Amino acid sequence: MNQQCARLPSTLCIYSLTGSNQESFFNFDPMYGTGMLLATVEGGPFNWTLSPDGKYLAMVKRGFQTDFGIVQTDPGIQILSIADRSKRTIPVPGWAGITTVDWSADGKSLRTGAFHTKNAWRFAGLETFALLNIDLNGRVTATFPKRNVSFYWAISSPDGRRLALAAATDSSNVWLLQNF
Repeated sequence: MNQQCARLPSTLCIYSLTGSNQESFFNFDPMYGTGMLLATVEGGPFNWTLSPDGKYLAMVKRGFQTDFGIVQTDPGIQILSIADRSKRTIPVPGWAGITTVDWSADGKSLRTGAFHTKNAWRFAGLETFALLNIDLNGRVTATFPKRNVSFYWAISSPDGRRLALAAATDSSNVWLLQNF
């Protein structure tokens, strides 16, 4: 289960429930509880994030665990419109998989952790990971290309000046990012 709220002036808050091969999204009011079903998306479960304006959900399919690491069969980002339920996919060419997805503060791009080989997840070497910035037209920029860090989350502060990272590394647990 995940839950997120958009930023003001939007008042939309969403949570999800994962079922067999699907994820259902509901709106909720933090004061009064559950609202209505907004959408059910087949092919889940997903890691997802609500856009800052509350208009879109960005989703990446969660990989599955094997003896060789995490495998992801569809490394694209699905964008679901809350208003009309239309869906489109942003491909992530050149990457075998992406782990999570978070919106930039301005809602014009997404940040994802990515890896080059399907067996990269901690078993074949962390040097195959990168933090990507992907705009809504599909242009991919590797922010930290081929580092020894596997990135899980990259959450922007509301003003876009700071970035909170959750990552796994053998050498550091605090980073200072400038001009990202």
